Amino acid sequence: MARRPSWRLLVLAGLALSMAVPVEAQTDRDPYYDFLNGLRLKRQGDAKGALEALERAAAGAPDSASVQAEIAEYFVWQRRSDEAEKAARAALAIDADAVIAHRVLGLLLAGTPARTKEAVAHLERVAASPTGATDIQVQFTLGRAYLLTGATDKAIESLSRLVEDQPYLSQARDMLAQALMTAGRDDEAIDVLEPVADDDPRLAIRLAQLYEQAGRRRQAAEAYGRAAGLNPRNRDLQMRYVSSLLATNTRSDAEKALEELVSVLERDPRDTAALYLQSQAHRSVGNPDAAVRAARTILEINPRDISGAYALAQALGQARRYDDLIAEVEPLVTAAAARGDETASLLMYLSAAYQSLGRHDQAIGALERAKAGGAESAALDTYIVQAYLAAGRYAQAADLAASAGRAHPDDPRFVELQASALFRSGAQPRALTLLEAALKAHPDRLERHLQLAQFYGEAGRVDDGLQVLERAATRFPDSDLPLFQRGALLAEAERIGEAEQAFSRLIEREPEHADALNYLGYMLADRGERLDEAVALIRRALAVDENNPAYLDSLGWAYYKQGRFQEAEQYLMRAAGAMAQNSVVQDHYGDVLARLGRYRDATEAWTRALNGDGEDVDRAAIEAKIRDARNRQ
Repeated sequence: MARRPSWRLLVLAGLALSMAVPVEAQTDRDPYYDFLNGLRLKRQGDAKGALEALERAAAGAPDSASVQAEIAEYFVWQRRSDEAEKAARAALAIDADAVIAHRVLGLLLAGTPARTKEAVAHLERVAASPTGATDIQVQFTLGRAYLLTGATDKAIESLSRLVEDQPYLSQARDMLAQALMTAGRDDEAIDVLEPVADDDPRLAIRLAQLYEQAGRRRQAAEAYGRAAGLNPRNRDLQMRYVSSLLATNTRSDAEKALEELVSVLERDPRDTAALYLQSQAHRSVGNPDAAVRAARTILEINPRDISGAYALAQALGQARRYDDLIAEVEPLVTAAAARGDETASLLMYLSAAYQSLGRHDQAIGALERAKAGGAESAALDTYIVQAYLAAGRYAQAADLAASAGRAHPDDPRFVELQASALFRSGAQPRALTLLEAALKAHPDRLERHLQLAQFYGEAGRVDDGLQVLERAATRFPDSDLPLFQRGALLAEAERIGEAEQAFSRLIEREPEHADALNYLGYMLADRGERLDEAVALIRRALAVDENNPAYLDSLGWAYYKQGRFQEAEQYLMRAAGAMAQNSVVQDHYGDVLARLGRYRDATEAWTRALNGDGEDVDRAAIEAKIRDARNRQ
């Protein structure tokens, strides 16, 4: 008995016939011909005619899974999902291996999160078939479905094959990168995206995000730059690019950020988010006055914009305009609190300003206001302890640090703060024991090595401190802090030759190490030795950080030692204005004013020195200078 040809063979062998012979001309309404006619009409875009033909075929051949599957695909084409699903399930009820029906269901269900697992089962059946192995849509959807259902390894395997077969399919690379990221294989994800990211802004953004996640800030900025270059008027990309440039913490990138912001603000001068980034960029290039102007512009546009208040506090703080900071930010805090906005960060800036002016009770009060407002964080507790330390209220600082340590047991800073408070309160043995135990428990924390070495030095155990620093240098070979601390420790112990060697080694290794340049320069100047060299060293430090008040004081003092009093006064005036509570700086300023014959001003500076932090000054000597100056007025 002759067997009737299968539907699959008819579909393959009869397509040519269906195109060559108009079905309408055929008098035999065989369901096979209705089926082929439906396919032809669908290709021609005749939706109504195609469905009518397919429905006639289904009526004539109710046991045909192929007809039902083709009807399902027709409904997908028409975006009639419910009917497509119904037809596909009808096809599978007839033939559980109907690949087209599995394909329809897999692709349909993959778009519904709650049904993704069922979609995977259907798509796996299709992928295992001869046609499915080369079906890009199925392979991609299956990889994505694996990822959504948590089968990350399967997603990576499936998408890797697809990327290998279709290397320029950007969606597949993007999805594979996401799968690799989910698996914690960020470096591999980067390798997947790097070859094609230059031409696809979406992949460039994804690559930039990966670089950020991996801490590769320079490459992140470059990737965002490429994406922004491909879409030069896309504000979101420009803003991401600017943010990534600022994240590198380099002056050159901050300058690039300012250039990029020009076009953003030309399109919309009232873009407060761009103005905020502009303020940050000006701060990064060392132009706090311009940063202040940008912040004030934000507040002029929208007085309720809290970002403007933050930018203003940051910029005024960098400019060391503490009185202005307090005068302008206090009302903003009051208004923000009345609106119910979060003010803890602003209060921290206020506290720092009060502290810099020696107004310690108000500094503590600002932080307690933040605490009373409901702010709870380890950072806030850290600032509170530090404020008590700055105020010289060591016993309270020690108690607060111990309490905060119990509240934040995983934060190592509170042990270090407690040790500092105990050491300053006179309980040196207890402080050293506490810090020694803390270092033994967590030798991977560099700060504890440095602090213990400092305390050993202050306790007269200089060699013990040097041993700690040697171990730190071995454990942290990439850090310059142990060598810098070694120089400082030796300088404090009056072992000047050894201190100079330590600083010189560090400068040789890092020629722009500003702190080392300044420390060595000041050490020479204070001793009246090699003054030309001292000036040159300090000038190099100021080339790195031109507004640093400690460096300004050092240069002024070096000029004073050279007898260049007019030049010295310029730098010491700036330093004294920025460090009103630093007794040494005020003493230096008083000395140069006296040499210039300005005895009344000198007396005021020396009085500030007596009322300042009192560190590293001879009070009796200052009082004697004040008496002498008054006699000369």
